[in-house]
Parts: sequence; structure tokens; C-alpha cells
Amino acid sequence: MSKTIVRPTLSLGNHIYLYRLLRDAIGCGKQTFMTQVEEALAAGDMAAYDLGFESTRELLEELDDCIKLTVFKGGRLYATVIANEAWDAALAKGEDKPKAAKGAKQSYKKKKRGEKDLKAVRPKHVKRPEPVAEVAPEPEPRQRSKSLLR
Repeated sequence: MSKTIVRPTLSLGNHIYLYRLLRDAIGCGKQTFMTQVEEALAAGDMAAYDLGFESTRELLEELDDCIKLTVFKGGRLYATVIANEAWDAALAKGEDKPKAAKGAKQSYKKKKRGEKDLKAVRPKHVKRPEPVAEVAPEPEPRQRSKSLLR
């Protein structure tokens, strides 16, 4: 097994999804203690460890384009969700789209070839290998010496 450190990455769609999750749970422009951020992520089934990060702080440092971290004396960590109008507009646009019927097929010719819209994409959970516990072989029972048996 290689010992290379793989840094998890989040796409722009993942950033938008987590921005929406935290914006709806916490609100924009309010300093919030780290435990409330962790609760908001847990409510959305998005624990930092499940996404491949070792701590919630590492996850929020990755989201530096929409989260501002503030460290106070004593190591208290606060997070602030920064409002992003472009992402808010993309999220509002995505909510207004009517869903297509399941059986309806669209012709490839009708598909627009313009700019790609920003979409919120739920991050996938990272599968981590289970630690394998080595089973110690059982010691063989001692044989009694013949002198003790007499």
C-alpha cells in the first residue's frame, strides 16, 4: 500500500452545493461557532470526514471562496458565510426549471450548445479503506513435562 497523501478536491458545483447548505442553515454574514457549522453539515449528511477531509476546519479552508474563517484567542474558530450573488442567481435559476417527464426524450439537435450553467452538485462520500487488524496467532498450549505427570 502506498503512503502518498491524496488531498481531496471539490468541484465548483460542490462548492455551490455546500454554500447553499450552509447559507440556508446559518445565514450569510453572521459569525457562527464551529459546532453549529458541523451540525449544519451533519444535518445534510456531509461530515468533513466523509468527504475526505480530516477535520471540518480543513473543509472550510477548502471553501475559502464562500467561507471566511476567524480564529480568536484560545483557538476558538468562527465561520462566516460570504454572500455570492452569482451563485445565488444560479441557485435560484436552477430551482425555477421545470423537470422533464421521465419517458420524454429530447432530440440532440434541440440541445443548446451555449454556456454551461452553474449547478449545485452534491459531493460524493469518499470510501476509505478499512483498517485491517492483524490477528495474533494463539500460543500453543504448553506440554507438561513427564516428570510432573508422575
